[in-house]
Amino acid sequence: MKVRLARAEDVPELVAVVRRSITELCVAEYRGDPAVLARWLANKTAQNFARWVADERHVVFVADDGGRVAGVGMLSRDGEVQLDYVSPDFRFRGVSKALLAEMEAEGQALGLAEMWLAATQLATPMYESRGWVVTGEVESQFGTLPGRMMRKRRFLICS
Repeated sequence: MKVRLARAEDVPELVAVVRRSITELCVAEYRGDPAVLARWLANKTAQNFARWVADERHVVFVADDGGRVAGVGMLSRDGEVQLDYVSPDFRFRGVSKALLAEMEAEGQALGLAEMWLAATQLATPMYESRGWVVTGEVESQFGTLPGRMMRKRRFLICS
């Protein structure tokens, strides 16, 4: 598996992976509620992904496994990890950690002193294993379980 920058031609697969990840892997987060799921998926569209990939305020990464998208990560240039999703086909293979490591490396290259994210309850232990610290709870804008605000200051690149 190789982590690389996303390209415009990746957009359909990026959308499919993120939507499948949310729908299939995050059932506990949206408590199986179709209305909550619909709100969470509402902005996960080809139009938005095309904009994010082209927008210089974001860096979108793809975990590529032999031409298949195994995961998607997105970092804003001010330090917010905005996406870190894994295809259900590649769960528990280190995809999310590989994406996070690449986003941390990008943050370091940008000279950021800290990075932050809002993690689901499901993802919190993975981030903690990479040195991220819970700094509070965040109310979900979609109606999912409350998330965890997390930060990593003066981060070191972990592999």
